[in-house]
Amino acid sequence: GTVYDVLVSFAGLNLSGDVPVLNPKLPKHWKGLDFRFTFRGKTYLVSISGQQIKISGKNMGRDQIKFHLCGQEVMLSEGKSVSTTIK
Repeated sequence: GTVYDVLVSFAGLNLSGDVPVLNPKLPKHWKGLDFRFTFRGKTYLVSISGQQIKISGKNMGRDQIKFHLCGQEVMLSEGKSVSTTIK
């Protein structure tokens, strides 16, 4: 539906592979975008603001989960967040 289209188009969300991918390209007039999604039983919390993106996870257990964020492979674990600058 419409929400998924926004996440794919503007957040650059891709869930078709083995790991989630985020490569955001927000319109210049947007201040930010906050959302959550679930992929293979793990919940991801995403906050995009200006040129920054922050992601954290829930239901990760003790695992470190691989994730592609703005072209970089990062590891995400319960209670930790990962931030980067959008290029």
